[in-house]
Amino acid sequence: MHRLFFFFLILIPSETFAQDSIVTTRVYHKFWIQFSDKNNNPFSVERPYEFLSQKSIDRRSRQNISIQESDLPVTPSYVSSVKNTGAKILIKSKWMNGVCVETTDSAILEQIDSLPFVSFIEAVAAYSRYDTIDSSGIESYPMISSPVLTSNLAFDEELYGNGFNQINMMNGEYLHELGFRGDGMTVAVLDAGFFRVNTISAFDSLWLNDRILGYKDFVGGQDDSVFIESTHGMQVLSTMAANLPGELVGTAPAAHYWLIRTEDARSEFRIEEYNWAAGAEFADSAGVDVINSSLGYSTFNDTAMNYSYATLDGKTAVVTHAADKAVETGMIVVTSAGNNGNAPWKYISTPADANNVIAVGAVDPQENYASFSSQGPSSDGRVKPDVAAQGKDAVFVSRSGSLTTGNGTSFASPITAGLVTCFWQAFYDKPNMEIIQQILQSASRYTNPDELYGNGIPDFRLAFLKMQEKEGSPYFQEMLPVAYPNPFDEQLHVMLFADDEGKYSVEIFDALGRIISRQEQYLGDLRFHDFEFKNLDVLQQGVYFVRTSGKGRTDVMRVVKF
Repeated sequence: MHRLFFFFLILIPSETFAQDSIVTTRVYHKFWIQFSDKNNNPFSVERPYEFLSQKSIDRRSRQNISIQESDLPVTPSYVSSVKNTGAKILIKSKWMNGVCVETTDSAILEQIDSLPFVSFIEAVAAYSRYDTIDSSGIESYPMISSPVLTSNLAFDEELYGNGFNQINMMNGEYLHELGFRGDGMTVAVLDAGFFRVNTISAFDSLWLNDRILGYKDFVGGQDDSVFIESTHGMQVLSTMAANLPGELVGTAPAAHYWLIRTEDARSEFRIEEYNWAAGAEFADSAGVDVINSSLGYSTFNDTAMNYSYATLDGKTAVVTHAADKAVETGMIVVTSAGNNGNAPWKYISTPADANNVIAVGAVDPQENYASFSSQGPSSDGRVKPDVAAQGKDAVFVSRSGSLTTGNGTSFASPITAGLVTCFWQAFYDKPNMEIIQQILQSASRYTNPDELYGNGIPDFRLAFLKMQEKEGSPYFQEMLPVAYPNPFDEQLHVMLFADDEGKYSVEIFDALGRIISRQEQYLGDLRFHDFEFKNLDVLQQGVYFVRTSGKGRTDVMRVVKF
């Protein structure tokens, strides 16, 4: 019995509650079962396709990350042995190497404890008689079928509407106007629920373009329930994925998304850390690139579970281990720092203390520290939060489908995560840690970080230019304009940089001076623009010329059609 933690809590209530003359007892009923090893495991690191998607394997291969024993599923015979005791298996975690079970039968726990491969058992959640949900009052809405939202508007307030400030603060619109809007990238949103994401018109283009890859519920096990649970995940998602030109366009509107429920909004217990781990493991196996987690854990309904500041060391909390493991598999994890800046507990929460995540604090629209934003550093002295973004008066979609504003690092995190996704799209061959480091180095306080802003507000335009400079890419500002690919076939792109606000034009003409195609665009100052010419396969092979004009400058380039 030495391995059984909190076993007595099944029999002895930890707390009683009096409400309307009814006394309610809290009873622990969910337990973490820690396995000692992965012996007798039929899976092998030599056959990763049996438990990882090809996209997940490719992500590792691209970054020279090997498959580890921790990537193997938990030993199936161990799971079966636990299940045969009569306990209900809730979740399995390969990274943590164990399972969560549900039971209130002490005899079952004794049987589990006697299994030779069980290291220890820990109580991770309790229920009370009043802890029930009445879903009968939840409205049902028909699926909306509206056209895909597209826009040819300039990348400014006219396109982004009220959400312009929260992307412009980080110069994120520069990535969008270069064509990096999340295409081909996959984001997992770990949250408490995604109320009406399947019906609200702001998300129509996600469904109509098959950008919702799926959804999973690690709390209740009923995947469809994610759309009737908490509004929090829906609001978070909207800052990245909403597509309402002129009102709100998210920071990664063209990315693909997995919607993963790991948080039980009704209570706060340690089981949610294991839910988070299971959700992140699923994201890994599905080939996700970026995880956004607008979640944090520091205090719980059972105060014995609370973390202290000393434990914010990047190596104590289960969810912290899981977050760092997610990064080790080649993903990028962006997480909220927490909203306790004004509270007696003013510090960041877990997993923001993880070593390699991007923990995001909040600022107001004027880039001033938002007083609610949780503070650093980590207890071992590392810079936290890592960066800051708009989290005060952030614009997002409300439960009714209209736009609203609100406060929280819950919004600062996904606003940042969307742009991290677009930035990585631009340099997809680069490993996650190089992408993270380039973003940190672009931030406004990188040379003088503090406990409020961390490294400061990222500048994705600066990060992009610095990365291009390092790569010697033709996109680098001082080398523009440029036409590519050269030679070309069906398409030709012409990239230029507008030093001053005004009208810019690009013409393709042949050796006799005859104009083949022409485009014109009004650009703001200090803006990139990528002019795209399509259907050029009808041109004969030979030499052509590209002329760019604007604000007193004209450049001519020679291109070849093959």
